[in-house]
Amino acid sequence: RLPGIVVSAVLLAALAVPIRDEQSARIGWRMPRWWAIALPGVAFLLLVFKFGPLLRSDDARREGRRRIERLWGVESDAPRYARDLAEAERRSEAAVALYPGHAMAWSDLAYALALRSHLEPARRLDLGRAAEIAADHALHLGPGLWEPWVRRSVARDLQGRWLEAGDDSAAALALAPANAEVWYYHAYHLSHRRNERFMALASADFCLRLDPQNREAQALRLRLSSGVPSLR
Repeated sequence: RLPGIVVSAVLLAALAVPIRDEQSARIGWRMPRWWAIALPGVAFLLLVFKFGPLLRSDDARREGRRRIERLWGVESDAPRYARDLAEAERRSEAAVALYPGHAMAWSDLAYALALRSHLEPARRLDLGRAAEIAADHALHLGPGLWEPWVRRSVARDLQGRWLEAGDDSAAALALAPANAEVWYYHAYHLSHRRNERFMALASADFCLRLDPQNREAQALRLRLSSGVPSLR
């Protein structure tokens, strides 16, 4: 974002410089000199007070998301799982505090809260509700983003609200029908019902057609094929 802001400020400053030639003298148009200082100054203030919190929020969100992604393939009883998840939660909470209008920060907070249910299964219902609230914020800010729909689907599955979770999963598929991760989460959702196991397997297979290296989908498919219920 910064290069675009800087270039815009430079262009405005250039427009503020008077053109001294015969044609401009005849036209009689000349931008006041003080604009050369005022316009870049306004751009700088916008950067500091408007875009500054957003940029800091996004930095915190990205670091939190990086911590979450480090958990892929790590068992929940590993020491680093709790450590990285706690840091991901802290970063996500900081991101929404810095800029409450950041949809993906709310979505990542919902992600982290849902993952905590692996560490604290006794709080599964409460964590599902908290994750749903965070996902609702994300959907209010960015209804056209597929990931908040997935996060709310997972949050509702944690609460046992399978039908509502299915609606959210379907909404995510409608927004991103060729996204492997969306198909993985759809398979995850379907895996909660034994009578939907065939459809869950088909969804996992389609995910692996789009992304053959998706380890989560591979593990889910293995569990479904062996008849072990999915807990993730």
